[in-house]
Amino acid sequence: AGTSMAAPHVAGAGALLKALHPDWTPGQIKSALMTTARTAIVKEDGTTPADPYDMGSGRIDLSHAGDPGLTFDVRAADYVNSANKLTNLNYPSISIPAMPDRISVQRTAHSTLTETGTWAATVEVTRGITVSVEPPSFTVPAGGEQRFTVTIDASGMPDGTYFAHVLLRSGDRTVHMPISFVKRQPPLALAKRCEPATIAVGENNTCTVTATNNGSADGDVRVRDVMPPALQVLSDTVTGANLDPATNALSYTGTISGVTPVAVNVVTNTNDLITGYLPLASLGIPPNPCSTSCDDDAITYITPPFTFGSKTYDRVTMTTNGYLGIGSNTPIRPINQRFPDPTVPNNVVAPYWTDLDLDGTAPNDAGAGTWSAAYVTFSSDSSTWFVAEWTGVARYGADSAGTAHTFQVWIEGGGDRMFMVYGPNTPTEDKLTVGGENADGTAGTNVYVDTASGDGAKGTGRPPKEGDVLAVSTAPEIHHSHAFSYQARAMTAGVYTTAAELESSSFVGTTVATATVTITP
Repeated sequence: AGTSMAAPHVAGAGALLKALHPDWTPGQIKSALMTTARTAIVKEDGTTPADPYDMGSGRIDLSHAGDPGLTFDVRAADYVNSANKLTNLNYPSISIPAMPDRISVQRTAHSTLTETGTWAATVEVTRGITVSVEPPSFTVPAGGEQRFTVTIDASGMPDGTYFAHVLLRSGDRTVHMPISFVKRQPPLALAKRCEPATIAVGENNTCTVTATNNGSADGDVRVRDVMPPALQVLSDTVTGANLDPATNALSYTGTISGVTPVAVNVVTNTNDLITGYLPLASLGIPPNPCSTSCDDDAITYITPPFTFGSKTYDRVTMTTNGYLGIGSNTPIRPINQRFPDPTVPNNVVAPYWTDLDLDGTAPNDAGAGTWSAAYVTFSSDSSTWFVAEWTGVARYGADSAGTAHTFQVWIEGGGDRMFMVYGPNTPTEDKLTVGGENADGTAGTNVYVDTASGDGAKGTGRPPKEGDVLAVSTAPEIHHSHAFSYQARAMTAGVYTTAAELESSSFVGTTVATATVTITP
């Protein structure tokens, strides 16, 4: 069962075809095995029809593989030259891992017949999806080639995985090409609306087409919006696009910047926190429990909801290494990073990120210091604050003798205020980060950072000292877009579905956005 048993069967079948057709290329042999395979296959339950994800092109059928009539060849160099854009390889199947609303791919069929053959294309497809072949029929001379285009249109379907088949028939011969695709919108999204959606003949409505870049990289766009003659675009109302009056079509070509990530700012601010350093022990809060060594540990706490980077969170993960993960399941890393850094952990607030070793429960444990957390409220302040505190914690290893660092993070419940507050601290050593970073490691701030070891405190910025209060704030990410609008005058009664289309070099295919307008007499 599985690939270990399939491999020798396929290899043996290929060897037989090579003996039968010594002039065939490896690509032609593979094509013959795939396009003539049996597709009446069921899943493991014995009844459910298998799909291409179960069986690929099907089960090898050597009684037909030696005489397919058509083959599709792919040379090794084609794979190299196509890099990551494999959709248009002359492969005997079509697989699209990320398809927008519509896509067209080309294939070139090579005749293996000794006489002229006429082939007709048909499709098997899920309802709601359109698959067309152009030309739908063609005649190929003996040993000749024919190029055709397969267009898949799933613009009316929700995101998801879909399958189809293209069948090419000539007399008693049939070759098939499986199609599988995952429909999902690319980072460059398109939307269209026309308001009001119902108007009378002679009235105007306003249509707006918006292209938005939801990806991190800048994206080039080519947008085209063709209106039917029943909705005549008024040229003096067009903004943000070019109008071709002869075709009633609007177009825009340009580049849209990628998403500006969440910004994380950390600045000195002693004014907005109701108190400075406030030892939790003075409020009767005991230390957290810890492991025998209390080194590289973490605890996730449920907190009052708070905002960080325009998102709302209700928990944080406190680590023994002096940083706080916004959310849960924060990786525990003793080695600090220079912000920003896409390497996890991300979404981090770091009052004192270095390799720390707290006092564990084991006798004679080498660590020192404790950690604790609590909800704190004040009679003069309506907010509830979550406070995480590291008290007198030591650096890991032999150099930890005599080190003691005390610091806190204050998070305002129901708001977006956050502070890093510092109590008694011995001098900074090396390898330390003080700052904050966003959720994907694309933006962050270093108040102090030192990533070199063994040379003492020679970092960038000023390390924190007792009495410091640092405010942490975030700015939401910005999605950039381009919109154009125009007015259209209703000319003829009826129901019209209008479509705008977007193409880009950053993805294969076409994104389609529609708006339906009803025109009454």
